Amino acid sequence: TGIWVYDNDRLSRKMEVGIKISDLIVENDCRLFVGWEEKKIESSGGRFEYMIRSVMSDYERMRIKERMDFGKRKLLSNGGKLGNVGYGFKRVGKNVVLNTEEGKVIKDVFKIYNYKIVRSYGSVYDRLKTKYKKPLLSISSIGRILKDKKYNGLFEGKLEEDVYKIEF
Repeated sequence: TGIWVYDNDRLSRKMEVGIKISDLIVENDCRLFVGWEEKKIESSGGRFEYMIRSVMSDYERMRIKERMDFGKRKLLSNGGKLGNVGYGFKRVGKNVVLNTEEGKVIKDVFKIYNYKIVRSYGSVYDRLKTKYKKPLLSISSIGRILKDKKYNGLFEGKLEEDVYKIEF
């Protein structure tokens, strides 16, 4: 019968989604609490305040994305790399380089997975755990490593509509 959110933008950051949510709240005779205060969005004043906050949240979301994209473009133009570098790599300044210790584990993942007797990521996990005397990667991490192009020397990404490729 009620929804409580810390702040209005925790409910929705896109204006069109905020409108749909407010319509559902009114249609279902639900109560909305923002912070420690009940908002009466079925009244014109309450609806106006809710919509203004939704517009501000949508604007702030767009501004954050613009700033992040600007920073990413600047980093790329200065020779930097984006995102999580992944297991087997590390950042040294702006550059991504191989982590030699983790690189050995990556090579073992591919080597073990190619054994005829191995039929699952779980089998790779079990063999790695036996070899290194402790679990180094989860089963899902092993699956991601085997599917990730960067372990074959290519990193691909997308920034807005621009696609970029970085070869290691």
